[in-house]
Amino acid sequence: MPRDEKNELLNQLIQIFLNLRNDYDTGLMGAIGELYAEVELGMKKAPRGIKGYDGFINGRKVSIKSKERVDKPSVAYAEIRDNVMGLADDLLLVQMDEHGTLIHYLAPLDRLVGRRVNGGVRYYLSEIIALNTK
Repeated sequence: MPRDEKNELLNQLIQIFLNLRNDYDTGLMGAIGELYAEVELGMKKAPRGIKGYDGFINGRKVSIKSKERVDKPSVAYAEIRDNVMGLADDLLLVQMDEHGTLIHYLAPLDRLVGRRVNGGVRYYLSEIIALNTK
């Protein structure tokens, strides 16, 4: 990519960040997931900085994890850290493929098994998909 195109892209990203920073996750994928949940799922956004969840869908607290899609669902996961465990009712995993297409999986956390890791629990996409297809 030529330098002038990189500079234009940088300026666009700075403006996007400035527009998002007070209300949304400042990580680009995090902000995409939160906006997607509002637009596509009718999520009511929690105030920025609320610990453990990002908003409400159908009155339930939702923690959103946004990731780039990987080819093997068995290795894709969303992790919830111990310090916020139990604060959300549901896990919303938003994935973006290489073309920018977004898909999501919403699952109640009390129905997911998860795997303990140092400092948190990993919920694997294969399990979340299985729960969404039942």
